[in-house]
Amino acid sequence: MANEIKTRDPQAKLYHKDYLTWINNTVVWLGTQVAEPDYPAHLAPDLAPLIPPFAAALDSWHVLNELAIGRNEIFTNIFDALRDQLQLIKESLPTVADEPPVLAEFGIDAALSRDRDEFYIQAKAANDHWAVVSAEPQFAPLVADFGIFTGLYADFVVAKENYYTTFNASQQAQNDVLTTRAAIHECEREIFGWYRARHKNGTDEWWTATWWGTTSGGEEPPAPEWPDWPGPVEASAEQIDEGLVRLTYSGLNGGKTLRIDRLKQGDADYVPVTDGLPLDDPEEVMPFDDNHLDKKKYTYKLTPFDEVGNPGTPALVEVTVS
Repeated sequence: MANEIKTRDPQAKLYHKDYLTWINNTVVWLGTQVAEPDYPAHLAPDLAPLIPPFAAALDSWHVLNELAIGRNEIFTNIFDALRDQLQLIKESLPTVADEPPVLAEFGIDAALSRDRDEFYIQAKAANDHWAVVSAEPQFAPLVADFGIFTGLYADFVVAKENYYTTFNASQQAQNDVLTTRAAIHECEREIFGWYRARHKNGTDEWWTATWWGTTSGGEEPPAPEWPDWPGPVEASAEQIDEGLVRLTYSGLNGGKTLRIDRLKQGDADYVPVTDGLPLDDPEEVMPFDDNHLDKKKYTYKLTPFDEVGNPGTPALVEVTVS
């Protein structure tokens, strides 16, 4: 149970929701120590006020992340329909006008991209050119097809804007989660350091009453046992902008949610990045962007969880940010 976890390394060992429970437990315990001679009165009162901004940011992130996932599905469905319609038009255009000039004029002489952002450029070119030539007699046989296309294109533009607006908001909310958690972590580490200086024996019974526990190892969160069903069969990472890495993953058979942890070159422990991304379709290739990264090599660990929260086999991917 998360509310029973004791650990001396909460930043690396606990994901956000468990960390929130753990830090609240620590604040409650600190409240029982006010009258004790070793109570850090210069540090402890600063901890509790840092928690509500973290909890609020976490709630906001969860809401926006769910909304972004839903809008991404809408965006993808409209993209598929629009691409199919433009492909039909592309194959039909040479029957009413000269090929290849007519395809180039519509901006679709190259293969239609399966990347949504690249495809948008092609679809916009076709839509804009149709607005210019739609009244020409030679294109009369395609008026109905272009009518469907322009309607889908309008929906595509709206879906694209809705998704990226929400996605960017969710990324900002993620940054807020990490920033507010970092402030808590800094204060908590100072408090832990204060007590460790006064109780140097990590196996001493005194530590058993705290949420840090002893150094005997018995109270640390147990290492997960991976079940037989597979985790991500495919995962990749690439830098797509300055300080921005895009992870893609698919094939999470049996997984319902995904956790992503990140290890920066030179660091000893992974840090959590995202809290249980929903996995509705094991065949769909899904993206996740991680931003504001230093110029370092990173290893990402993608761990799926089943419907009751059991972890599956993690996938590891590496990327160097330059």
